[in-house]
Amino acid sequence: RTVEDWLWHKLSAAHALLAASLPPPASAGGHPPAGGDGSQDALGALQRLVYGSYGETYFNAGGGSPLLYAGVLLATQQFERAVAVLAAVPHLRQEAVHFGLALQHEGLLAVAQQKLADSSLLVGTSPSPSLALPPLVAQHVGEWASEGVDASRAAIGYLWLLRGPAAQRQELCIQLLLGCGKPEALLPRSGLSHIAEADYR
Repeated sequence: RTVEDWLWHKLSAAHALLAASLPPPASAGGHPPAGGDGSQDALGALQRLVYGSYGETYFNAGGGSPLLYAGVLLATQQFERAVAVLAAVPHLRQEAVHFGLALQHEGLLAVAQQKLADSSLLVGTSPSPSLALPPLVAQHVGEWASEGVDASRAAIGYLWLLRGPAAQRQELCIQLLLGCGKPEALLPRSGLSHIAEADYR
């Protein structure tokens, strides 16, 4: 039996439990019948099993299977943990950034603005930590933003995909460009002048 077989069995069981806990359709009088209070936390129990009982030492033993572990976390809707697992592997950091931005855009990611003192991307305790996405994106684009003005402007585009107040994103962009020595990217042809017109909130 593979991990995929085990996972889909667990997901099917969780789905059945969730369906059984939902209230039946409302009666003709408009009031739902008694019972079915939805109190069973089947998905939460599966998430705790995956992350707490098994964890990375099981799914990613020796650091050799980060994609497997990230996939299991994604399938069980532990999006913040999945992105953090990918980000911990240097050659998968770009994928972590892309996943994080897409999940945040769809409203599926709990985001923290700052890392913890120990540089951990996950902020807060289980069962629902937040992900320090802005520092992750800034760190990623900072690795290549100094390669030229075009690269710096591409980095601005990444940072502008972050959701939140425009002033906050502008500050991130300015810090990045001044830090990598490319302030000329802030001139009128830069991302800040035209990206600001598409203000993602």
